[in-house]
Amino acid sequence: MTEPRLPFSPFITGRVVQPEEFVNRKQEVRQSLSLLATGQSVAFTGGPRIGKTSLLLYLLHNPQLQGTLASQTGRRLVLNYMDSQTWPSDFTQAHFWERALQPLLEAGLEEGLRETYERSRAEDFSTFTLERLLARIQSRKWQLVLFLDEFDTILELPMLRKTEFYGGLRSLASRYGTALTLVIASRQPLSELHERTQEYTRTGSPFFNFVKELPLKPFERKDALALLERVGDRFTREEQDWLLNLTGGFPYLLQIAGDALWHAYEEGQNAEERQRTTYQTLFRVVDAGMRDIWHHWTPDMRQAFAIVALDILEGRLGPRAFDMGPLHKTLKNLNRALLLLEEQGYLRRAGTASGYTFTAWIMLGWVVEDLLRLLRSEEDLASTLAREEWLGPLKRGEKEALEKAIRGLGKLVKGAQEMVGAIKLPFA
Repeated sequence: MTEPRLPFSPFITGRVVQPEEFVNRKQEVRQSLSLLATGQSVAFTGGPRIGKTSLLLYLLHNPQLQGTLASQTGRRLVLNYMDSQTWPSDFTQAHFWERALQPLLEAGLEEGLRETYERSRAEDFSTFTLERLLARIQSRKWQLVLFLDEFDTILELPMLRKTEFYGGLRSLASRYGTALTLVIASRQPLSELHERTQEYTRTGSPFFNFVKELPLKPFERKDALALLERVGDRFTREEQDWLLNLTGGFPYLLQIAGDALWHAYEEGQNAEERQRTTYQTLFRVVDAGMRDIWHHWTPDMRQAFAIVALDILEGRLGPRAFDMGPLHKTLKNLNRALLLLEEQGYLRRAGTASGYTFTAWIMLGWVVEDLLRLLRSEEDLASTLAREEWLGPLKRGEKEALEKAIRGLGKLVKGAQEMVGAIKLPFA
């Protein structure tokens, strides 16, 4: 085995990927540029660390892409990145628009436009005054593109929970799209944003129906391999395949696993030690991340995820390891949750009894470990499952079936652990 081409690990594990380091997402970049050119807004959705912020920054700081867009449209682009996680709890509609429009002032508004801006500001940026401002901006062929990162956290701000803000945003971006275009990044899909803001709409029309959603999924095999091949030929082909199966092509997980394996080589570990070290490092990251993701999912998504995991285990641990019949019936009523999990890349279609399998094998390892942790609890299993939000909206017979399946898993713990990782895993 030859030494890597670099004297340090090329994997990025502790910060956002910078534009010059950006890989993949060619389809999303192409689609988003097409939408921006025609004054249409776009939303990149997906779980944490899937690459939403990296994609926003790539579009924001790529002069070549912006030059192409400006030359094709004949408009002057003004770009503004806003991270809603940094906004205080008393953030108002006036605060939002003052920050959003600031780059226009810095770009040098002509006197007439500045007067219109000041009148809008004096009236706390009401939708009516903003319409007048955007109409004038549009006539002068300016295009303000707002990059709104962590958009779903805006829904937590009490001063913005009103029709005027969300309805005004929809109206302005719809009517004056070539003057105001949104590029949104959200961990929640638009369907969830629709539901969370439904109480503010007077007409019943979803606030975000003007936005084109582009869900970010894990990398395809060729793109994931391109990331791993940064280390030259240090990783064996078998190790590359194992990393792809373990991470499912999730870019952040791939970076973590690749970095761990690179350092295991640096420490002179043998093949089994390298695999164990990599798995342990990745599992710690997934354990923390999945607990956060788990509590942000809907009850139906949690329930579907758990049933698919048990279905995989039942199918691999031997005939009738535990009875999945009642849970398979439950799964038939969770089509929307399954589609969301598939859309976000956590599940993929397969020839299993449930019709699905896990994209990243490490997540099945997390399910096994978490269920075993619940089994070790001194609390009644049903109470523990309810408290940890594993049961979801199950009926009594379904709850009993799930409890039975989990107890059956406990009896087959060794086989489950070895099946998940293909090595002796670091479970208690």
